[in-house]
Amino acid sequence: MITWFQLVVEICLGFWEHMVQLVYPPLAKSLVGEVVLITGAGHGIGRELALQCARLGAKVVCWDINAQTAQETAQRVNEEWAVNATHVDTPIRAWSFQCDVSKREEVNKVADETRLKVGEITVLINNAGIMPAKPMLKFEPHEIERLFDVNVFSQYWTIMQFMPGMIKRDHGHVVSMCSVAGITGTPYLVPYCSSKFAIKGLMDGLFLEMRQDMKESRVRLTTVHPFTINTGLAVDPMTRFPKLIPIHEASECAQQVIDGFRRNYEEVFVPKILGPVFRLGKCLPRRVQTALADFLNCGVGYNK
Repeated sequence: MITWFQLVVEICLGFWEHMVQLVYPPLAKSLVGEVVLITGAGHGIGRELALQCARLGAKVVCWDINAQTAQETAQRVNEEWAVNATHVDTPIRAWSFQCDVSKREEVNKVADETRLKVGEITVLINNAGIMPAKPMLKFEPHEIERLFDVNVFSQYWTIMQFMPGMIKRDHGHVVSMCSVAGITGTPYLVPYCSSKFAIKGLMDGLFLEMRQDMKESRVRLTTVHPFTINTGLAVDPMTRFPKLIPIHEASECAQQVIDGFRRNYEEVFVPKILGPVFRLGKCLPRRVQTALADFLNCGVGYNK
């Protein structure tokens, strides 16, 4: 428990540290020698994360429910590595595994296979997710259950598999692909928003638990909140001011994600402007929030 004086000091230091980091961001840590596991690596952001992490010197493990697309990602990484590598003694830079991360038993099995074939995971990027879009009352129960299995429970199963080793070695990073839908609700994405709010709660709670029980730990956590990314996942995405709040390509999103967790940021917004926008917006009355939402006209459609 801290005193009133200590509280004031912490508040002042916190604001000062934040302002300094806006001008002088923390140095980006190296990924050379890291073993990065990416779920949903077969396409979109996951594939770009794999390619870009490998270019920075990391070994990459590609998990996807689709064995063929996971293999294609690993093959692209290895082809790039073969062309650009300066050390011929390490011809393989990426490995692929088929895994339905929504199934705990399958995660446990493939995790053991991964350790045997590649080694211990030092960076876990929970990227796999689905985003069905339609009015709430048109969802079937099994669709909602599947969405939570893929978007939420999968992250529990992978964290429970790989985080104990990170803690034991006092080295590692867990990156969770959440969403701006984990900060604010969106029409036609009610179950999806619910799942992303759950991920926000998971990562916030885990951060504070580690801060309390393992204050000196060097294991880091990063939660990523992308706006709509052009991967085909969102149906008819909308933004009234694309220069201000753009729909990014997967490569741009992956670049910002990697830059964020390399600097040990607790949260990353894509685009960056959404961080202060949402933090300030939550302080406003509900009527003002909805007026701003109407003005910005951001959202998605749905398949009728």
